[in-house]
Amino acid sequence: MDKFTSYLKVKESLNDNIFLTFEDERDDLISELSAGIKFGDLTNRKKTNLFAEAGVISRHYAELDEYNVENPYFDLSLRHGLGRLSLNLEYSFIMNQASFTDLSLTASGGFVDYFKHSPRLEFNIDLNRFLLELAYSYDVTAYDEGDFRTSSSYKEDTVSLAGLMKVFPKTYAFLEYDRRWKGYYKGGPAERYHDEYWLGVRGKISPKIQGLIKFGYEQGYFPQEDKSSSAVNIKLNYRISRRLICNLEVERGVGVSSVSTDELDLNQYFGLGFVYRPPFNKKLRLKARVSLDSDEYQSGREDKKYSFSLSSQYNLNKWFTIAGEYVFRQKTSDAVSAEYENKIMSLKLTTKF
Repeated sequence: MDKFTSYLKVKESLNDNIFLTFEDERDDLISELSAGIKFGDLTNRKKTNLFAEAGVISRHYAELDEYNVENPYFDLSLRHGLGRLSLNLEYSFIMNQASFTDLSLTASGGFVDYFKHSPRLEFNIDLNRFLLELAYSYDVTAYDEGDFRTSSSYKEDTVSLAGLMKVFPKTYAFLEYDRRWKGYYKGGPAERYHDEYWLGVRGKISPKIQGLIKFGYEQGYFPQEDKSSSAVNIKLNYRISRRLICNLEVERGVGVSSVSTDELDLNQYFGLGFVYRPPFNKKLRLKARVSLDSDEYQSGREDKKYSFSLSSQYNLNKWFTIAGEYVFRQKTSDAVSAEYENKIMSLKLTTKF
């Protein structure tokens, strides 16, 4: 890719519980119009590779038009090589809406606007069979309204150091150390820290499997009580056949709650997805995915989020793509007010020019 590409996306979604509430659900028809531009210069022949994307999403609610928004987004990825040393710079910015239910056990029936920006800088030193990586990232999420501004807005610094050994031409075994600092806005929860120690493998793990597998230990330092846990991070793509690909994600570790009234002890996530290209039509792609996200809190409360989705995408021609999706989400909790069910059906048309 070495060119500018502009695009326009039109999406219509029917959502039966837009605020994710336990009762008094509100349904609505949501219209989204996205306009953006991409630039890519990703050829391996050059020392410097650049990818950038920027655009605006306009979201309109048929019934609750007071929540209509226009949100910008921007992504940048830059890689520059200097012999055995290379530098990678990434940056993303997005503005969006979050449900009250995801941030509080007492507030419901509305949205809060927020923005998030995430710069990341990484240095790599290639020593033939060995590779050293040093990375720093800074993530900020800031909410616009009331108590959410102090109780949920945060910034997080992460420093990572990894040593990798090439065991096969496209496979690395590695040791990694991460240090994370998470701080909230003045008046919010006190700062907390995390130390993470990892052992893993990444790259092309077998002829049909590629991705990341790492196991480790995590120590969290919190105001009231320190926490520790075994940690897992698995992200794999398995090419079952020429037409069928399986995606697996597994995560486990000491988490940080988005609900300020309760401390999170443990977070576990499992996701499994499939992508299928049927033999009778090369322009058609089918997807299915299931996931389970489990949170265990210091108070003894446990939340579980279940998700299931089916989608299809059809390339009408080189300029137009049409896609449809069905999503079912359910949350169960020891706190009944936090439970919900949600079903979304959507249709999207994308054009590139």
